[in-house]
Amino acid sequence: MNTGSKKEPVNATPNTFTDIKIEINKRQAREFALAVYMDIADYIEAHQAEYEEFLKERGLHDESNGGG
Repeated sequence: MNTGSKKEPVNATPNTFTDIKIEINKRQAREFALAVYMDIADYIEAHQAEYEEFLKERGLHDESNGGG
């Protein structure tokens, strides 16, 4: 007799981010990478003081790497 003890996944909803396959060509990949880079560069430029502090906190700033 089947008692229904089969374990079901906690979340049976498919994950749409892993269930689809996206393919882009080399040109599209380059454009995407450049757009991401430019957004990061623009953010750093607009928040230079915060970025410098971020680097100092992690020991990555030029002054904290033996510049003294």
